[in-house]
Amino acid sequence: MGNPVSYPGTASEEEGTCNVESNGDVVAYRTSGLKDWWAVDTNGVGTADYVNMLYSFTNLGDGWLITSSNGCVRKAVTLAADSGQLEVSYQLAGALTGGVLYVRNGLSPDLWSLLLDGQTYLGPERHSNGVMYLVNTGYYQAATVRVDYQGDGHDAVFNTAAVDDDPSKGVEFDTVNMRNQAQTHQVELYGTGTFSFALGFSAEPADWDGDGMPNTYEDQYSFLNPTNAADAQQDYDGDGMVNRDEYIADTDPSSAADYSRVSSVNGVTGIVIRFEAHPHRWYRIWYANDDLVEPAWSNATPQPITVPTLQTYEWVDDGSQTEPDPDDPGLKVRFYRLGTELPE
Repeated sequence: MGNPVSYPGTASEEEGTCNVESNGDVVAYRTSGLKDWWAVDTNGVGTADYVNMLYSFTNLGDGWLITSSNGCVRKAVTLAADSGQLEVSYQLAGALTGGVLYVRNGLSPDLWSLLLDGQTYLGPERHSNGVMYLVNTGYYQAATVRVDYQGDGHDAVFNTAAVDDDPSKGVEFDTVNMRNQAQTHQVELYGTGTFSFALGFSAEPADWDGDGMPNTYEDQYSFLNPTNAADAQQDYDGDGMVNRDEYIADTDPSSAADYSRVSSVNGVTGIVIRFEAHPHRWYRIWYANDDLVEPAWSNATPQPITVPTLQTYEWVDDGSQTEPDPDDPGLKVRFYRLGTELPE
């Protein structure tokens, strides 16, 4: 969020308070996060004073309470543990009670890719159920920004009429709207009284052909192509696992001897399920107490199994996570299935 390497237009930290001058000169060269762009007070008078106003910060433990020097704008920004989403809540007071505040955010998903490739791989805004998605799919990773303005209890308004030029001054750009600033896509939200929204950020390996295998993974093998989706369902080494499943299992798609397998033995306290576990993978054990024609699988490990290093892992069915107990005389047969997933 924000572009710290772009030309600021000034020798200070201040940002432009309007888009352009009437002669076409750019005023706002960059947009940071939570830029209080335009405020309309109770009497309907508008001001850009909040763009560069000094704000005080109060530590909330999991974030900050940010208050304008005149006390009219209070915004709490919090980040929950293990979360990639900032929760933002605004409260307008004083002269802005009953007024409207317009807030801009400068989004630069995968700034390194944007610096190298410009907007080549930066997709358009996508809106779904009150959430805007912006994805930059460079070759190495797909970086996503989510602006949740009307979903999950948020109540800000997304300003689809916002522009980065100024037709009222006779200045209209031919560029993609809200992208005249270097390596930045601007979005504008607004609200009155109290309003909230969230800014979420995530990145995952890029997969240009959408076959479930990242570009960089396919680059490791001569028989895989990051622009050919058909190779995902091929079985190059003939071990019974297609190439995509080998990626998920973290096994070698070029070696017939390396594939995901599971074994079981009777232990002292139950049935021991043994398998080779890899780091950065989630494993789940499923079981079925009937035949395999139409099995009813149950998950014995709602919390996935993870390991820090490559190892032979043993999971014991002692009846604490399955039913009936494996020693129950009424149980005639039980089948087990190992599921492997990429971490969420």
